[in-house]
Amino acid sequence: MVRILLEDFHKTISHDTDALVALYAEDLPTAYRYWQIGDALRTAGRRDEAITWLRRGLTEAAHPNQRIDDLLATLLTETGSHDEAAGIRWRLFTSSPSPRRHRELLDAAERAGTLAGTAERADAHLHERAARGGYQADPLVEVLLAAGDADAAWAAGVRYRCGHGILWRLAQDRAATHPADVIPVYAAQVEQEIEGKNKKAYAEAARLMSALRELHERAGSTGFADYVASVKQQHRLKPSLLAALTKAGL
Repeated sequence: MVRILLEDFHKTISHDTDALVALYAEDLPTAYRYWQIGDALRTAGRRDEAITWLRRGLTEAAHPNQRIDDLLATLLTETGSHDEAAGIRWRLFTSSPSPRRHRELLDAAERAGTLAGTAERADAHLHERAARGGYQADPLVEVLLAAGDADAAWAAGVRYRCGHGILWRLAQDRAATHPADVIPVYAAQVEQEIEGKNKKAYAEAARLMSALRELHERAGSTGFADYVASVKQQHRLKPSLLAALTKAGL
């Protein structure tokens, strides 16, 4: 409590940055404290000192903390050290790829004059990661979606077998234009709902199967009746599910 009061006093009343830095430094090498020191110095307009402390945090902190890297990259960009900032953004991107990290990386690379090469390298990294399967493919799909390339996102999701959640999102969007493509994904979602083993889940499974009927019709497929018969046979010992299917006209 005393520490919190002192911190608030130095921030809002005394505006004593050096005292605030000294207070945070008492807890080093806690990683978050390096970030707080850097942030306090930046707020005070002392960017060079902030950069020095953040660089120390990269090597001295008890454990990694991406806030340190983030703030350091921002400060390096502000001071024109674009190559170093781009290097940090690459490290952040490869450790936890996401659309935001990808965008930050490309922004930094553009300032450093290495945009084309970095974009190609980032794409290769995402594909290599996706090839490991499962959720490792999700960042690639997310980045492609953020770029507005829905077709490439779908192709990547199918090729690398991304996580079911994101594949289901892709399928719902793709259903309007490519019904045949998404039939297997909708069928898998039906089974996932059935695994809920309650009336609400069974009702959702029935709703999805009704949607599947429409997908089959729009795709020109004749396999829907066989599919429904297969589901009923497989789950014949689930009367609540069968009742939900009957209610849905299936």
